[in-house]
Amino acid sequence: MSSSIRSPLAADAVAGVTDAGLVTLVGDHWELMMAWMPTWATTLGDHRFDHLLVRRDPATMARYAAARDALLSRVRALDATALGAEDRITHAMLLAKLVAEQALDVGHFHEWSIDSGGAGLFGELSYMVDGDLHAVKGELTVDIGPRVKILVGT
Repeated sequence: MSSSIRSPLAADAVAGVTDAGLVTLVGDHWELMMAWMPTWATTLGDHRFDHLLVRRDPATMARYAAARDALLSRVRALDATALGAEDRITHAMLLAKLVAEQALDVGHFHEWSIDSGGAGLFGELSYMVDGDLHAVKGELTVDIGPRVKILVGT
């Protein structure tokens, strides 16, 4: 899951970050999240992945973990002592988030999570079209047909 086109929300994702290296890392993290959480991307106004649902098969989850771990290595490699005060906080938060996600891998959460509020495929579709569950940026005019076809296998 990737796109060579940057998110229309990329500038917002890195707003306030001043160090060029950290801007790149935060931007790459944003792109990773948009690509791997397509229904969330849609609700935020990033329509590059409107035709996708999150895949949870072992191979896909391994690809996500590898992409996340590669980003984590890059975040760890950035010298936080050279950053300004606010950028150090941003760096620490990004590092902590990625480390926490990595620590959860051992539990294979995607295999056993039961959540009627959004963790499953139908929950994701419900979340995407139910304006009471989230604030939609702009008008939500998404055709969920391609995503429904994924669910029914046509």
